[in-house]
Amino acid sequence: MIVVFTKVLEIFAILAIGYGANKKGILPSEANQYLVNLLMIITSPCLIVTSIASKELTQDTFRETMYVFAANIVFFAVGAAAALILMKVLRIEPKEDRGVLSVLMCSVNSGFMGFPITLMIFGQEGLYYMVLCNIVLTFYLYSIAFVQIGSSGEKRTFREAVKPMLNLCILSAIIGVFLLFTGIKIPAALFELMELIGDATIPLAMIIVGMLFAESDIKSTIRDKNLIKLTFFSMLVWPTVTFGVMYFIPMPVMPKAIVIFSSAFPSAAIVPALAQQQGKNAKLAAQGVSVTTLVSMITIPVKAIILISVYNL
Repeated sequence: MIVVFTKVLEIFAILAIGYGANKKGILPSEANQYLVNLLMIITSPCLIVTSIASKELTQDTFRETMYVFAANIVFFAVGAAAALILMKVLRIEPKEDRGVLSVLMCSVNSGFMGFPITLMIFGQEGLYYMVLCNIVLTFYLYSIAFVQIGSSGEKRTFREAVKPMLNLCILSAIIGVFLLFTGIKIPAALFELMELIGDATIPLAMIIVGMLFAESDIKSTIRDKNLIKLTFFSMLVWPTVTFGVMYFIPMPVMPKAIVIFSSAFPSAAIVPALAQQQGKNAKLAAQGVSVTTLVSMITIPVKAIILISVYNL
């Protein structure tokens, strides 16, 4: 447990460095977009490809991959339905915000934060399953989530609907899976270079999160009653329910643990952009991401320690 706590502490210490660097003007807000591009276009794709391609395809690997895909499909399908019902039960007002809050409630940041933190705590094997979780998340965000948020009335072509799914992280996952299933090996020198670049994802991602915190008005955010309800269900109730259900599912330990662990992450960082595109409350979405990310600083290490203790990882 001490080892896990130390690793989590290291991760959030990097977050604090990003926070301080922004406040001191070392990394101004203008630099954020450039760092995000570096993360999403260069370091994360390298991390994804090497994490998948480094595995050996066996019957167990194939079976566990299908388990993770199936579990995540059910996770988001049930979560989306439950979130919409909760919006009515909790009588969230105004009604126009219910769609945004429901997506915030059941989406998770399994990529931006999930990759580096999972790699740090559970190693390459855990990262492989978290990448699979993120693939299902991406399809959810650009399909079911659009229905949840609600359309602003603008018609979108099939190309416009599919385009967001064709990002480098998803492409990297497809390439990695292709290499895994075909047995094609990346040349050793190139693989080592990609691993070296991919290793930069952990500090880079947490520095960016720290910068985002520095730009947020946390005090006003935590006073919003709707966001308090959202945070309670998305960061406490839903992860607990996921753990309770998955505990009785006959799956191998590591993929089961990662599916559960993914539910501990905050709302997906892309939700504000989706809300903006749909003409909905993007500010509320951004506040939801901020407050759930703040709470995740507690829930992530707690969930990691519980999983390692229960499953002897």
